[in-house]
Amino acid sequence: SSGINAEYFFFFFFFAIGFFYLGVWYIFRMQALGISDFHFVIALVAIFFVIGALIMISQVILCSGTFWQNRTTLYALLAFMWIIMIIEIAITIWLFNALSDLTGQAKIELTTLMKKYGEDGDMTMNEIQFDFDCCGVETYKDWFNTTWGYLHPYQIPGSCCQSLGATCVANMTVSQLGCNVVVSDELYATYSIIITVALFATFYQVIGISLAYVMTRLIHEI
Repeated sequence: SSGINAEYFFFFFFFAIGFFYLGVWYIFRMQALGISDFHFVIALVAIFFVIGALIMISQVILCSGTFWQNRTTLYALLAFMWIIMIIEIAITIWLFNALSDLTGQAKIELTTLMKKYGEDGDMTMNEIQFDFDCCGVETYKDWFNTTWGYLHPYQIPGSCCQSLGATCVANMTVSQLGCNVVVSDELYATYSIIITVALFATFYQVIGISLAYVMTRLIHEI
């Protein structure tokens, strides 16, 4: 059983590392897009790290159970692995639901960023508008109905016209594309990758549960 134990441990050790890597990749991906402060982005990153940590803990239980030839510990591992798999399935379902309303989620977050624009030096919208060559949520006119817009009549942030200046006026070359469309498209592509990984993770979790059950039976026969 030691051979199976070693293979099982390394299999799921790299499996856990994969979740940590996915979390780090997602952070850098969202930072590159300028939307790492979105609430659902932060929540998803936290989930990746939690799952990675849970899988690591399960390996500690596994090593303890096989070292002491303790079936009770291995049964606890089986239960723990079932919990992790249920969490992964729940995340996958959540992501599928999120895909159907990414435009709505992005709109809420972008609207919040526009409301906070200029407060305490918050210029996150500049990064998004400059990088995506977009302006406002649906149109550049959205800026006219913000606090910043009231303080700067008939002006919009310089990032809307790819200018390094603080502001520009509507009759300049202003992007006619709303940021909601491009940000939603980017999120859709990223979420599709994550859903694919989550489905594979669930499949491998089934393999892990099967291996844990096999080890439990081997210890029972000793």
